[in-house]
Amino acid sequence: MRNRKDFAARYNLADPRPYFTGLRDADYRLPAVACRFLLQSAAQIAQHRHTPRLRVLDFAGGYGVNGALLAHKTDLAEIYDRFALTESGYGPDLFQADRRHFAARRRPEALFEVHGLDIAEQALAYGVEMGFYQGAFAENLVSDAPSPALASHLKEVDVVMETGALGETLPPSFHAILSTSGPKRPWILLASRPDVDDGPLNQVFQRHGYTVELCTAAPFRYRRLASAQERTEIFRNTAALGRDPEAAFRDDYFWVDLLLARHQDTVHALPMTDLVGQGLRID
Repeated sequence: MRNRKDFAARYNLADPRPYFTGLRDADYRLPAVACRFLLQSAAQIAQHRHTPRLRVLDFAGGYGVNGALLAHKTDLAEIYDRFALTESGYGPDLFQADRRHFAARRRPEALFEVHGLDIAEQALAYGVEMGFYQGAFAENLVSDAPSPALASHLKEVDVVMETGALGETLPPSFHAILSTSGPKRPWILLASRPDVDDGPLNQVFQRHGYTVELCTAAPFRYRRLASAQERTEIFRNTAALGRDPEAAFRDDYFWVDLLLARHQDTVHALPMTDLVGQGLRID
């Protein structure tokens, strides 16, 4: 995918293969890292939150790759290969073949209940039909308040994960989520891009009494830079924020940290070292 417009054209189709092929071409890695953290820490988080399984809201989750990784014995490489563009059309036969493929890999233990939240109705519907999501909400929290159904659901959510939303959508959306979620105070798992100003989002977290921590022992490869034009634009934006572009972009990849935002009371009750030891290490 060469630019944001190219990505948007793939994002809400009945056929999921152009979207996943675009992710594969970019070697997009963040979902694997975020889901590894949750799979590794699920037991401790569930015990702390007094629930037999974690209720996860996949923010801007699209077709449900996070739900696929959390609920199935699979990885991103297999998912990308599964949805490679090898057929001219995506009809009922391919759809059923995909359902059988993932059903055969479903984890016997139900560690998570995952719902999707996105503006892409067709993508969400696919994730529900495929079993990646147990439910979904096609809503825009940048422009609208949560619907009554979403507001009710947010009061039960344990973890909100974000693995690819546009940076400017995060402050208003997370403010809406945290303002609605009530005393359960969900955790928020995300990664901050170096070319995006994280000041407004940090202000939202501070307003709600949240602290942001590092989950990873070191930065990891987020995705490959798409083109020389993107490299020039991103280097310019990163430098304008007072950051070193050479430190954030190496070997034609973004390098980012996985972050966890939690209410400050939780930080003291369950330290990060109780979840991931010395930090989540990435291959």
